[in-house]
Order: sequence, then structure tokens, then C-alpha cells
Amino acid sequence: MCDSRAVDKHNGENQHPPAKPEPHEPLNKTLIARLVLAATIVAIFVIFAVQNTKSVTIEFLSWDFKLSQFLMMMLSAVAGVVIWEFAGVYSKRAKKRRSS
Repeated sequence: MCDSRAVDKHNGENQHPPAKPEPHEPLNKTLIARLVLAATIVAIFVIFAVQNTKSVTIEFLSWDFKLSQFLMMMLSAVAGVVIWEFAGVYSKRAKKRRSS
């Protein structure tokens, strides 16, 4: 039978590395709270999407198209966030120019 344990070349004794139990870190309470909050937001988002599937007609200048109510609301929200971010960048640059 073959022994697979490491052998010390100097004195011929078998070497056993000390057995360390792997530490299990407990889940951070903040992480759990964030996961619960994220799951709640996703659930609300899905319920909102399912309840707003009705198709609406969008008219802009000479264009006319149909889109689901949910999708239109989400596109409007994304457009609002993009405009807000551009305004923030513009404001920061204006402050930086004034202070220089």
C-alpha cells in the first residue's frame, strides 16, 4: 500500500499540516437587509409591469405609434434620470469654472 503523506527528507518523519477548520463568516445584517429590499423592489416592479400591459398610443409631431403603458412609463423614467444626470454634470462643470 502506498502512503501519500509528506515525508520530511531530513529525519524521515511523516509531516501533517495542522488541521484548520475553514471559518464560516456569518452573513452581514446589512447585506441581508439590502437583499430583502432588492427582492421587494423587484416584486413591486414585476407586479407593476403585469398590471400595466394596456397598449397606449403615443403621438409626437407627425409620428404615431403604440406602446405598452408599462414600457412608456419606464422609458419616461429613464429619460428623466438621464436628463437629471446631464444637469448634474453641467452644474459641476459650471461650479468648477467659477472657482478656477
